[in-house]
Parts: sequence; structure tokens; C-alpha cells
Amino acid sequence: MTLRFSDYADIVNKEIKDEELKKILFRTSEPEGDDLKGIGVLYRMLIFAFVASFAKYKYDLQKGLVKTETPNAKRVFESFSCVFNGESIGLDLIIYVLTEMQLDVFYNDKRSYFKNVFSVKDESIQIPILRSVVKTWLHSAKHAEKDNLKLAGYFGGLYFALDILRNMSVVKNEENIYFFKFDGYEENVPSYNLIKIGDEDDELYYLTSYENVVGNLSRLSYSSLDGGAVITVDMPFREFIVSSAITNNTVAPKTLFAKALFSIEFKYIKNLSLAVSDVITRSTKQKFYEKYSRKHKEVFEQLGYRKFSEINWDNVITILMFEEGPSELLEFILDSDGIYFDKILNNLEIRYNRAGFAHHMKDIYEKTQAEQIGLVCKYVEEQSSIVKNIISINKTIMAKTIIDGLAELEKNKKHSNSQFVESLPMRIKGIDKIIVSNEPIESKIIKINKTLEKTFRYVIPFYYGIIAYQNHKEHAYAQKEAQILKNKGTENNTTTSESILKECDDMFFETAKNKSSELKNMSLGKLIEEFRMFASSLSEKINHKIVVHNNGRILKDAIGRSYFCSIDSFDDIINMRGKDFFVAPEEKDYNIISVINSTKHHKSSELISLGVFNRFLLNVKKLFYFLMYNEDYQREMILGQQISYDPIYPYVVRYTERSENRDGYDINSFSVFFAEDSSEKEVKILSEREYLINEKYYCIPNVSTSNSRWWIEPFLISCRKYDSIINGED
Repeated sequence: MTLRFSDYADIVNKEIKDEELKKILFRTSEPEGDDLKGIGVLYRMLIFAFVASFAKYKYDLQKGLVKTETPNAKRVFESFSCVFNGESIGLDLIIYVLTEMQLDVFYNDKRSYFKNVFSVKDESIQIPILRSVVKTWLHSAKHAEKDNLKLAGYFGGLYFALDILRNMSVVKNEENIYFFKFDGYEENVPSYNLIKIGDEDDELYYLTSYENVVGNLSRLSYSSLDGGAVITVDMPFREFIVSSAITNNTVAPKTLFAKALFSIEFKYIKNLSLAVSDVITRSTKQKFYEKYSRKHKEVFEQLGYRKFSEINWDNVITILMFEEGPSELLEFILDSDGIYFDKILNNLEIRYNRAGFAHHMKDIYEKTQAEQIGLVCKYVEEQSSIVKNIISINKTIMAKTIIDGLAELEKNKKHSNSQFVESLPMRIKGIDKIIVSNEPIESKIIKINKTLEKTFRYVIPFYYGIIAYQNHKEHAYAQKEAQILKNKGTENNTTTSESILKECDDMFFETAKNKSSELKNMSLGKLIEEFRMFASSLSEKINHKIVVHNNGRILKDAIGRSYFCSIDSFDDIINMRGKDFFVAPEEKDYNIISVINSTKHHKSSELISLGVFNRFLLNVKKLFYFLMYNEDYQREMILGQQISYDPIYPYVVRYTERSENRDGYDINSFSVFFAEDSSEKEVKILSEREYLINEKYYCIPNVSTSNSRWWIEPFLISCRKYDSIINGED
């Protein structure tokens, strides 16, 4: 029987007695059918389930009630430990965590820590189904699902899945601070400042991040459902720590490498790694450790693990899937009797929401196995050799069956010839040569001016291009997802990811070319104004709210950050402020622009004192380090050259090697030019895109999915084509 929204409203009002909870979820204490419609309601329920589960876990942790050791639960708890300590709350994290909770209940039933959070009733929906539905809505309301029958199905499936909504209530004290009351708990559980209801718009806001600011204050940032507005609240740091879910915000965040893969569609590795991690026993893990810990010592140790008990198997297995290849690992892990084979297939069926997947793959395996065993028996005479061959063949066929069922293998055979590209460290080196030369001061300043103009003309169009690229990508994928939802089960969708990304490249170069033409004849002063204008366009502070504009949101989707740089820090450098030199009263008004303009217009070294010139040179160097390291430039100037994950000026990287394992899987190795002495550092880049061997690319790492060894989906664009556009050759 198909239920309508009015039917679900009756169920909700019957089962949820708490009016405050219904107000949070549905904006009314007595919801009717229309109040339950819309994907925003689904998103509201997902956020609240995440927040309530997070608060429950933090409370239980303090009380010593968290004892579970299941793989799914440990994965959730590690994710929780990284929230507000390097990991902000967003859709991908919410879906990831709730999926692992649901799987834990599916596998462990009443033994699961999340038994009162999730139900695995037949009516329950599998959480990953909602990712594309909600993501499409967040990207484009125009292309969001509008079919009321489907929406009612999504709502009912999610409502029945989330037992937590029927096992709790919400309490609000006189200060409008929320507490959660869970069935079976004697005390109210604090919400740890995780949710707010807007005073003016009655909207649900949830705490996405926080930072410590001057005056011993903590600044809490709450995001609205659509991500368009942020409410900031300042409270005393000590008060926030005491009343918050933060246990220690001074510890460097752990690497959630496997979780980061979850947010991109990187073939099948992400789900296969987690499926393997879910099912293998301690004895298998011990064998795994003995085989690979010496060969890949850096994989185990670089992630911060020294003891067997401390290993994060999600991270290790994911990385070794790339290093060794899925077939190698699967054949080592799989047992000849097929127990792991069945468990991995069943786990993948749930993760992909592919009903019948496991059964279908087992049928294929059995047919292939029968054929191979027939050949062995035909050509091998000794019984012991037959048995040994069959055991080996079974593992190979199991591994191949799993991989063949998940993805078509791809190969990249393309190569390119290298070309000269000037990186930012090279320009810094060029500035140093100008400084130590014997040329007159006026000549040095004019040459520095030309280098600065060239640098700004390179970096500004690049970011306009990034936003155009990402904006087109979001709309194109939203249309594709909407088309898939609309034509589910048909072959009408002909748009491929490859064609979409090609369109995105074209949009990047077209936008960068147009912007470059605007900047072509601008003076350094005008270029600096353009630089500041772009930085200001991403967000602004209105009253007590920081409003992230659309371009800021788009930039964050592209490179993991909504900010470009600190305008205050930039202004300090341009205006030559600081305590580096004693500044005479008559020299206080000098800035980088005035030094350059005085030299250009008057051609007289007497107009500029040696003290002003020295401060000018120092601040020019600061500016280049600022472009390289962003807000960390002062620390990095002291500590030495380190790769920054949020540079302003893009790195130059060269695609040096493609490691192809026997599965046909490509590991892309790149060299990053990151120092004035042309030093290179190798990083491995994981991306769905194909690259040209020996080609050079301009690269901005994704700050939220990068570490010292691996960069996931950074922004890469061909140096050859970008240079030709900026230099007016295209």
C-alpha cells in the first residue's frame, strides 16, 4: 500500500509526542501533509539525526558507556573525533556517518551501539540513496525531484529508518539552549551548542565550525540548510569548552583519508576498501600486518600508527589498494571456502544499493569456477596438484568477480612533451637576482614592478576560471543527476562525465581569457584593486552574520575553501606596515604602489631613502611568500620551505609517472615545484581525470582532502594552454 504525505503526517503526530522536536523537524508542532513535502525536510531530518547522534556519543563517552569495537562503529567514532578538529559538518560527512551507523545495526542488530538510532525494517530506506537527491537539490532547486510520490517514498523510508526520532524528545531551557532527552536516560543530554533556530526566520541552523579569536573568545559559525547564510556567535572560550563537545582542540586532526574518498566518485576503491575493512577478522588483520607493514612501513607510520592496536584499517587498506592493487589484496584476504567473498559482496550490495548484486556475482563466479575446475581436472593428473590449483584458482576468480562487478577498467596511454613554465618560486628567485644586482635603485624597482604586474595578471584570471569551471560542473552534474532520477531504469542519459569535464575546461579557459583581456593594460595599482575586489566578493560581514556569497561556496566546492586570502594581511604587506624597520615620520605614508609610482614618474633615486627602499624590498618578498603560503607565510619564512595546501598562486606540477597495476588501475605521481632552488616533491594525486605523461599543470590542492603524500581531486589545468591565453597567444 502506497502512503501519502497526509498518511505520514498522521503517523508522525501519533508517534512523536514532543512538540519541540516536531517544530525543529517540520517547523510546526502539528504537521500536516504539506509540511512534510520537499527535500529540505529530508535534509533537516538527516542533519538532526547526525547532531543528536553526535551529542549522544559525546555524552556516553564522558560516562564511559562506549565500548563497542565493530568496524562500522569505530569508523563513526573516528569521524566524530575529527568534527571541529579539522573536519567541518557537511552533506558528505553526514551521509558517510549515517551510512556506517545503519550498516552497524544491519550487521549487529541489538548488539549495535546505534540500535536506538536506526531501524532496519523493510520500510527503511538505505541512506546512500538520499545523497544524490539532496545534493541535486542543494545545487539547483530547479532540477530537484518534484514527484510527490517519490518524495513521499523518500520521506517514509527515512522516517522509518531513523528510530532516534521516535526515541527522544527536545528540552529548551530559559536561555533557549537545547537539551536532548533520550529514552532510558535519567539525565538530559546537552546539545553542545550544535543547533540553533533562527530568531527571525525560524530556520534550522547547525554548528559547522568554530574558531578561537582574540579576547579569549570562541566564534561559533552556524549554517542554514541551503548553506547561503552563516550566523556567528561569540562566547567566552572557557564557557564554550565546558559546554561543548570539544575534548581537545589543540591536537592535530587525524587523517580521514577513506572518508575523503567517499565524497568523490573515484571508481570503486572507496566502497571496496570499506567493505574489506568491515568484514576481516583480527586474525586476518594480523596476517595482513605481517605481510605489508615492512614493505609499506611509511603507509603505516606516516598516518601516525605505531602499534597494531592503533591502526586505522580504513586508511591503510584504502592506500594499499592503490599501492598494491585490488586483486593483490583481495587474493591475499579471500579464503578458499568463500566466507569473505560472500560477506564482501553483501556489504557492497548495501553500499551501492544494488538489490540482487551479490546473488548475480555469485552466479557468475560459480559458472567461471566450474569451467576452470574442468580444465584443471583435464590437464593435471596428481590429486594434490589438483587441490592446490583449485584453491589458487578460486581466490583469483573471486577477486576478479568482485572487481569486474564494480567497474570497467580504464587505461591511460597518452603522453606529452614537457615545456618551460615559470613557477612562483622561480619568480621569487628572479626577485632575489634583481635585489642583489648592481643596477640602480630605479632600475630594480621598475623590474620588480613588471614582475608584480605579471604575477597578478596570472593569478586573478585563474580564480575566475576556477569559479566558472566549478559552476558549470555543478549545474551539468545536477542536470545529469536529475535526468537519471527522472529516467531511472532507462538508457536515455547520454551525457558522460568525460564530456562534462571537457565543457568545464572550455569554460575555465574562456573565462580566464576574457578576464585576462580586461587586465591587460591595467597598472599595478589597478591590479591590486582587482585582487582585493575578488577576495571581498566571496563573503562579507553583515551585522553579526558572515554571509558566504555564491562564489565563495563554489570556490569551496572546487578547492575546499571559501576564502581567497585575508584582505587585512594583504593590506599590511602592500602598505608596508609592520615592526621590521624603524619608520621615520616622513616615511610613514609610503606603500609599495607609491614607491613604484615615484620611481616611474620621477626617475630620481633621491625621492626614496634607503630605509624606504629596504622596506619595499622586504614587503615585496613578503607578498610573494603570502601568495605561496597564504596566512602561514610569516611562519613558513621562519621555519623554511613547506608545501601549503591553500596557496593563492597555483603550484606548477609535472605528471612524472603512471603506475599501472595488474588490474589496470592508474596511480598518478606528480612532481611539485615548491622552492626557489627548483626543488621538487613527489605527491600522488587521486583523480577521476586523465593526464598527459610529462605534461605540466597549474595546481591548487583541495585543502580539505590533501596530506603530505596524497592529494585527492586537486584543481589541475594545463600550463601550456593557460600560458598561451595569458600571454595573448590564443
